[in-house]
Amino acid sequence: MRSALKYWLEQLGFDVQASEYAGFEHAPDRDAIEACFENVRSSELYVLLIGVEKGTCIERDGEQVSITQGEYRVAYLNYQQTGKPKIVSFVRQAMEPIDKDFTTRFIREVRRVDDDDKRSNLTIPSWDFATLLMA
Repeated sequence: MRSALKYWLEQLGFDVQASEYAGFEHAPDRDAIEACFENVRSSELYVLLIGVEKGTCIERDGEQVSITQGEYRVAYLNYQQTGKPKIVSFVRQAMEPIDKDFTTRFIREVRRVDDDDKRSNLTIPSWDFATLLMA
């Protein structure tokens, strides 16, 4: 999915920074995770894909978060401060998440739902691979 999305965005003229590909820009004095966060801060657009796996966790602000969750939080904070990056979020609905509690909390965080208010006016589109690849 990520490679198809990267290809499609590059065909539209976007410079896609994805850490798993050659050409991922980062200063030699930064580790890969901080480089990801810096690239998020300097981006015009941040595409969040929430899938079935939680991924690697890191310590951030005294809390264990997935790297993707950390990237999202950097994007959201930077957006609040500067108006960039625009955030586009998708959730994969085709399969059951490996860690359902984590995924549910993360989706609620992205939708900006707190424990007191179970409602949100922000929806996150879902995807399946066939729909996106045929679009």
